[in-house]
Amino acid sequence: MSQNITINGNNYANVKQIKAPKTDSLSEFAVFPDTSDANASADKILKSFSGYVNGIKVVGNIESIEAQEITPTTTEQTIPAKKYLNGAQTVNRL
Repeated sequence: MSQNITINGNNYANVKQIKAPKTDSLSEFAVFPDTSDANASADKILKSFSGYVNGIKVVGNIESIEAQEITPTTTEQTIPAKKYLNGAQTVNRL
């Protein structure tokens, strides 16, 4: 996605990103992409990861369930909803 922007009174159409020098040497640049079309939210990003939506940092809150073995019992066992399965979930045989 791109936007029309004005910098120092000059108008620019269909700008996808802006690069600005980080130092006086002009060898390193900071890049500012247009994030206005992003639609992620904390409940769509894994915990400890982040992203930017409309220029605002969003930190994930999806918990991970590591690899595990599930042993059958006489009662129901539920893998919680809205969790990321980060490894094999093995259901043992009786």
